Amino acid sequence: MRAEIVIPQPEEVSPKERERGLASYFMMFISSTVGLPLPFINLVASWIFFAYTKKTSKFVKFHSLQSLLSQIPVTLLNTGLVIWVISMLVYHLEQFKDALFTSSFIGFIIAVVLVNLVYLIFSIVAAVRAYNGRLYYFPYFGNVAFKYSFMKDDNYQKKVFVNKPPQL
Repeated sequence: MRAEIVIPQPEEVSPKERERGLASYFMMFISSTVGLPLPFINLVASWIFFAYTKKTSKFVKFHSLQSLLSQIPVTLLNTGLVIWVISMLVYHLEQFKDALFTSSFIGFIIAVVLVNLVYLIFSIVAAVRAYNGRLYYFPYFGNVAFKYSFMKDDNYQKKVFVNKPPQL
């Protein structure tokens, strides 16, 4: 028999778990306090927060893992932008103005800004939902976080039934 997946309902989530779920989405602001040239700091902070809180509850584990996973592509894009600007400063110092306003660079900046804006909106919505004791699933990252948080359990087993009821 297949084990049942138990998902906590809002009234079952303690205030401490709600606060930790909320805090997991605000790790992105750490980089702004440390300084923009170090965009990977928020990823390190999210990983430390996930490692610290993953054993507290499945609810907190889900939210901190989803936040961590969703920050990876955003951090990579932000790091790419910082590296691009630094390389232009180092290698094209005298031609910086011309190198800065290429169509590739402007397109990349627009893409990075849009991704950061979408990530910010998703994170705020997820943080509010976590504070209300609810789950909020990001596209793709929510499924991965759910599977790892709720289905990766010693009691969860998939059983293949040989005899199946007829399909009507």
